[in-house]
Amino acid sequence: MLLSLPRIYKIGIISVISIVIFSFALFYYIQTLTENNVRSSLLTEQVDRQRAASSSISQHIGSDLSLVISVLDGLTNSAYMQGGDISSNKTNHLIQEKFNLIDDIIDKIFVLDKNDVVTTSLSQFGTDQSLGSDFSQREWVKEAKRDLEPVFSKGFERQGIYTIHIAVPIINRENNQYLGLVGASIPTEKFFARYGNVHDINSQFLVIFDKDGTILAVGADRALVGKNFFGPIVQNFVDHNENLNNLTRTLLKGNSAYAIYDYGRSERVNTGQPILVQNEPIYFLQIVTPTKEIFSKISD
Repeated sequence: MLLSLPRIYKIGIISVISIVIFSFALFYYIQTLTENNVRSSLLTEQVDRQRAASSSISQHIGSDLSLVISVLDGLTNSAYMQGGDISSNKTNHLIQEKFNLIDDIIDKIFVLDKNDVVTTSLSQFGTDQSLGSDFSQREWVKEAKRDLEPVFSKGFERQGIYTIHIAVPIINRENNQYLGLVGASIPTEKFFARYGNVHDINSQFLVIFDKDGTILAVGADRALVGKNFFGPIVQNFVDHNENLNNLTRTLLKGNSAYAIYDYGRSERVNTGQPILVQNEPIYFLQIVTPTKEIFSKISD
């Protein structure tokens, strides 16, 4: 039928069709360009916002850990402990008072004598079962005795709960003699859950490392807690993603960093920040956000 129409009508119909096709193509191009611009803008805003959040959360964690150090240090400098009294009723009462100040952060406070035997151990459930235990083979005890400085342990798993320890040596101020130490234990997942999600991979979550790159808490998969980030289990999980690996290396050197990557479980924005305690990087924080959360705003 089109072939039987006059030439001018044919030209008109073809022109209209061409205009419609061009209009749709132009609309699609503009829509794609606009969407890409919005995506880029949202990503930039997210990175800026997330880096600020990483800094704020790391400061909050560092402040809470510094409080624990201050309380333990106050105990080591008390008149009782300076006089060598680390197990009397008066000393135990003082320890209970101090424990009450930080029992929302720690789960246990304890005292070791100079032979590394637990003389006092209090938990949220009262007297702890570790009373009388020999801690002499624990690395953080050896380190505290050797360096006579506060020590943050690298953590260990006990009864399915990954735990870190903070130890402050008791040093006689007059003769510098080592008298023992005051310590506290912190279940890592419970502690770091105070600051963000450490259980759900499908929303923004936290990852926490110690100085060796051991994972102390992570929202991606609880089975990764206690594993070294650069070990085979975690590297297989993240598919050896180089962007994430470079970010983590930079972070563990004490520098803030960020990256955008996809290791096969959807694209993510990751911002890292060291956690400072008494101006020293002790632990390391990453905030990870799936970009699908960010881009869900585009459809609106």
